[in-house]
Amino acid sequence: MKTSILYIFLLSVLYACDSHSLLPPKQQLDQQIAQLNDYSLLSGRLNDQLCEEIETHAQEIGNDSLLLATRQIIYTRYCRLQDTAHARMLLDRMKPYAIRIKDKHLLMNHLRMAFLHAQIRQPAECERWINEARKYAYINPQNWYITAASACLECGLYPQALIYADSALVNLKYKVISSPHLVKAIALSRTGKTAEAEEWTQRCITDIRHFQAKHQIHTISYLQYQLFMEYAVSLRKHGKNKEALSVLEELDRVSFNNVATPLLRNKDNIEEYKVRVARMLSECHYATGNQSEAIQQANRADSLQSHYAQEQMNIRRKMISESLQNELLSTRLKSQKAEAEQARLIQYILTGVIILLMAILTGGYLWWRNHRRRLRQLFDLLISHHAAWLLIHDPLPLISRPQIKLPDHSEANTEVTTKADNLLYQRILSVMKEQKPFLNPNLDLVTLSRLVGTNRTQLSTTLNRQTGMNFSRWLAEYRVHHLLSLVALRPDSDITALASESGFTSRTSFFRQFRQVTGLTPNQYRNVRKETGK
Repeated sequence: MKTSILYIFLLSVLYACDSHSLLPPKQQLDQQIAQLNDYSLLSGRLNDQLCEEIETHAQEIGNDSLLLATRQIIYTRYCRLQDTAHARMLLDRMKPYAIRIKDKHLLMNHLRMAFLHAQIRQPAECERWINEARKYAYINPQNWYITAASACLECGLYPQALIYADSALVNLKYKVISSPHLVKAIALSRTGKTAEAEEWTQRCITDIRHFQAKHQIHTISYLQYQLFMEYAVSLRKHGKNKEALSVLEELDRVSFNNVATPLLRNKDNIEEYKVRVARMLSECHYATGNQSEAIQQANRADSLQSHYAQEQMNIRRKMISESLQNELLSTRLKSQKAEAEQARLIQYILTGVIILLMAILTGGYLWWRNHRRRLRQLFDLLISHHAAWLLIHDPLPLISRPQIKLPDHSEANTEVTTKADNLLYQRILSVMKEQKPFLNPNLDLVTLSRLVGTNRTQLSTTLNRQTGMNFSRWLAEYRVHHLLSLVALRPDSDITALASESGFTSRTSFFRQFRQVTGLTPNQYRNVRKETGK
C-alpha cells in the first residue's frame, strides 16, 4: 500500500514538471493558430516556421479532418500574403483528402489560386488555375463562373471575362445588380465595344443608385468602384466633363466597402482609390475652366497621397518591430521546447525505472506468497503421512500389553486400514470446514484430493467406506446441509438464491440434489418450515 502511494506521488511530481504537456493536443493547436492570427503582419521565414510547426502538430494529433481544417487556415494566410509557392504546396497536400470527402472548399481554393495569380498579373497561370478549378465546378457552378469572370477581369483577360460573365448571367436566378453585370459592363468597355458597354454601364449605374437609395446604403464595392471609374473615364474621352464630374463627385461621397471585394483585397489601387478620384476631379475641373477647384482637388490628392504613404510607412515599421519581437519570441520558444523535451525525457526514464521496480517487487511478492503456500501444503502432507505411519507402526500396544494374543495378519491389516480411513476422513472434513472448497461449483475429485494430500482413488475409497456414498452424492449432501444452515441463519432469504452461495452449478441440479437429500422440493421444505414454525 505504501509502495503504491509513493508511486502515485512520484508520477504526479513528474507530470507537474511539464505544464505544457498537461494541455490537450487540440488546445495546444488552438493556441498556436491563435498566435498565428495575432501576427497579421508576420511574413517570411518566421511565418513559414510557425506555419510548419502548426501543420506538424496537427499531423501528430492524427485527425484527418482537423489536419485539413488547419491546412485550410495556413493556405488562406499564404494567399493573403500572395505567397504562391507555399499556397500551391499547401493546396497539393490538401487535395487528396479534400477530394475523398468532397470538401466544400475544394473549388474555392483553386479559384483563390487563380485570383492570386491575377493580382500579381500572371494571366497564363490565372487561366490555368481557372481551368483546373473547372474539375470541381460541380460543387457550385455559379460561383465558378462568377469568380472566373472576376479573376480574368483582374489580370486583363477581358474576352474570357466577358464569356464567363455571360455564362453566369444565363444561370442567374435573381435580377438584382450583381458582380456578373458589373464584370460584363467593364469587360465590354475594355474590349472596345463602346455602344454595348455604355448601355450596360448606364443600366448598372442606374440599378446601383436605385438600390442604394432604397436601402440607404452609402458604400460601394470594388467592382462598383471600377465601373464608376470606367464610366467617368469614358465620359471624359467623349468630352463630357460635367457628366464625368457628377459621377466622380458621387463616387467621392461614398465610402469603399472592402468586404465586397472578391477573395483577396490587399491591393494598392484599392487602398488609394480616394487619391485617384481626387486627381480625376482635379483634371475635370481644370477641363471645365474651374482652376481654383482644380487646384484644391490637386492639393487634396497630394494630401491623401502623403497620408497614404505615411500609413504605409507606419505599417512597414510595425512589421519590422513585430518581426523583431517574433524573432525573440521564437528564440525563447525554442529554448522552452528544448527544456520541455529534456524534462519529458527525464520523466519517461524515471517512470520506466519506477514501473520496473514495481514489477520486480510485485513479482517477488507473488513468488514468495506462492512459495509459502506450497511449503505449508508440503508440511501438512508430511504431517498426515507421519500420522498414518504412526498408526501403522505404533509400538505401544506391544509394550503395554505383551500378554495379549496378536491378531492374525488379515485382522491387523483391516484394523490399520480402518484407522487410516478414519484419519483421512477427518482430514477431509477438516479441509471442507476450514477451506470450504465445496463452494466452488467446479470442485471435483482430483481437486479435493490435492487439497487433502492424497490421490483420487484413495479419496474415493475412503468416502465409500466411511459414508457409503460416492463422491458426487456425498458432495451434494454436504452442500445441501450447508444450504440448510444458511436458511436457518437467514430465514427470510430465498432458498433458490442461497443455492449459488452453496456451490450448486445450476437451478436444475440444485432442485434434483435437494430432493434426493431431503425428500422434499425447496418449496415444500419452505412450507414445512412455516407450518412447524422453525
